[in-house]
Amino acid sequence: MKKKTLWSMGMCIFFCSGKILSQGIGISNSSITPDASSILELRSTTQGFLPVRMTTAQRGAIASPATGLTIFNTSTLQFNFYDGSAWQVLLGGAGNGITSLNGLTGASQTFTNGTNISITSAGSAHTIGITGTIGVTNGGTGLSSVAQGDLLYGSAANTISALAKNTTATRYLSNTGASNNPAWTQIDLSNGVTGNLPVGNLNSGTGASATTFWTGNGTWSTPAGTGVTSVTGSGNIASSGGTTPNITFTGTLPIANGGTNSSTALNNNRVMISSGGTIAEQSALTASKPMRTDASGLPTTGNTDLSSEVTGNLPVGNLNSGTLASATTFWRGDGTWVTPAGTGVTSVTASSPLSSSGGTTPNITITSPLPVTNGGTALSSGTSGGILGFTAAGTLASSALLTANAIMIGGGAGATPAVLGSLGTTTSVLHGNAAGAPTFSAVSLTADVTGILPVANGGTGSAAQNYVDLTTAQTAAGAKTWSNLGTFNAGITSIGAAVNLNASSNFAANINTGTSTGAVSIGNSSSGLISIASGASGVSINDAINNPINIGTSTSTGTISLGGTGAQTISIGNGAAAKTVNLGSLNTTSTTTILSGSGAVNINASNNQPTNINTGTSTGVVNLGNSTGLGGITVGGGAVIKQILSATASLNFPATGNGASNTLTMTVAGAADGDPVFVGVPNSMNFINAAYSAWVSAANTVTVQFSNFGGGNKNPGIGTVRATVFHY
Repeated sequence: MKKKTLWSMGMCIFFCSGKILSQGIGISNSSITPDASSILELRSTTQGFLPVRMTTAQRGAIASPATGLTIFNTSTLQFNFYDGSAWQVLLGGAGNGITSLNGLTGASQTFTNGTNISITSAGSAHTIGITGTIGVTNGGTGLSSVAQGDLLYGSAANTISALAKNTTATRYLSNTGASNNPAWTQIDLSNGVTGNLPVGNLNSGTGASATTFWTGNGTWSTPAGTGVTSVTGSGNIASSGGTTPNITFTGTLPIANGGTNSSTALNNNRVMISSGGTIAEQSALTASKPMRTDASGLPTTGNTDLSSEVTGNLPVGNLNSGTLASATTFWRGDGTWVTPAGTGVTSVTASSPLSSSGGTTPNITITSPLPVTNGGTALSSGTSGGILGFTAAGTLASSALLTANAIMIGGGAGATPAVLGSLGTTTSVLHGNAAGAPTFSAVSLTADVTGILPVANGGTGSAAQNYVDLTTAQTAAGAKTWSNLGTFNAGITSIGAAVNLNASSNFAANINTGTSTGAVSIGNSSSGLISIASGASGVSINDAINNPINIGTSTSTGTISLGGTGAQTISIGNGAAAKTVNLGSLNTTSTTTILSGSGAVNINASNNQPTNINTGTSTGVVNLGNSTGLGGITVGGGAVIKQILSATASLNFPATGNGASNTLTMTVAGAADGDPVFVGVPNSMNFINAAYSAWVSAANTVTVQFSNFGGGNKNPGIGTVRATVFHY
């Protein structure tokens, strides 16, 4: 019946819509008039409103959702509405209170500041709690408790301490010690006050004038002179006036005037103390007991506690007035200074190596050598000219006579040092001996001398003969000049200094000319630098022969240097015909490195022809720049590109609504803020009306952004994304 009624009502609304445009629609089990401010009113006391229900996936499939569109999400059990760019949560699914606080979801949350302030959420109830103490830097004191009357002060940086109250009267707050922290103490008149006491602080200055003086009774008065001509009174003082006035006192004298401000009769043997506006008497004092203050600061009598209530040392003069006190007397229990009774030392005994004659005046003597353990030698005699040596732990012995000017050598364990038997001669030297004591003997030129005696020291400077005898095979050292042509059938071998051929002659220097077919070798595997210098006409190597010119071929690992330290032009194959210049080995596993000095390496700097690197059929990689990024590459004279960095990462972008965007990050080592970034994504992640962008968001980090410009919800999914960074 209800379904038919609602259907009928819906049909009525449909066909009668032209008549109800100006008012709202009401739906109920009974006839109702909707509220004038409502376009639609549902009214029931037995049924509820059931909105559109769908899953998150079904919600995401809604094309171009309108702003304000509302559904109930059965996946999250929450109401969702579309805010124009993304779906938002309208109300919580579990409970009626707040279920999301600071981005976290759940019916119960606890948030703390990391120290002692917490916010606990349980449904719609939220409690702010404080645990522990709040430090000074957070506006607290750092104290867990204080007592009544405590004063708070800064005892150190960011530290507050409590100074307990002092109940003793006449205590004032003062700074003490190196830290100048406050403390309760009495005012020290020797260093705690400055300036002069004002007149107003003596009886409030009453009666003070240029003709009055401060008297011992605490008043300002004029010294006795020609007599009083008139006396008046005020307050408690009344005067009849005239030259013979009658002075009377009425009432009680105030404390400020030296009175007690009390009319109560005072008892004998009492101490008076101010109780504020009056002076009151205390309890009777105990006879023969000192007076001191109690815990509340009031005076009382009692015994003095010598362990805690006195300081300093009792002078000798306070013990029986020091009578008979001297360096030989002692304070005795009967309260007098006396010399102790006694007979002195009656007998002294001794043990070896000491002996005593005994009695009251003993004679102490040494009867035997003092042991080593007591700092002695345990010896009664020694060898003249000898020395002491330990022959065992704790045992000293005298060596034999040490010969004058002789060399002393060790005797080893258990023996004292001895002297070398021989003093040697003027032509002998001391020779070491691995098997025993050293000995003196003459120098052996064959066994004791190494090296070659220099010419400056009278030698030849050579281990061989230093003259030329062409009849025998020998090595000639030193400079030699040949005035005529020399022919050497077996060749010439030079060691030591340089070999100069035609050093200063204008004649040609020919090596292996004529009909010889032998090889000319300059230098060997261990030779130093070989320099070929040109004259005015240059150096020509194989300039008319079609045979190959090999420099540093075969297995040589030496460096081949072309050019010197000055500005030069080095031409390789500069003729008109095509040239092939091979640098390095044709072995595919070797590396050819072209290094420059402090300047640049220019390739085809001023030629209009193309410059080809690794063209043809080569499949090798061309590397420009290095991995450190310290160098750089310029194109057309533009900015220097230090590195071209690239990396890939698997990124999974979530579904993104109209006008929305999502970002993910990936690592590109070496990327820096401001570097331009190019991003490449697989075709499966691309959409119409969408784009990817990327930038360096932090060192070594690239942020990739997917932006949806329209056309419904878009879900890029997961894919491998490549980011390329130009590092300048």
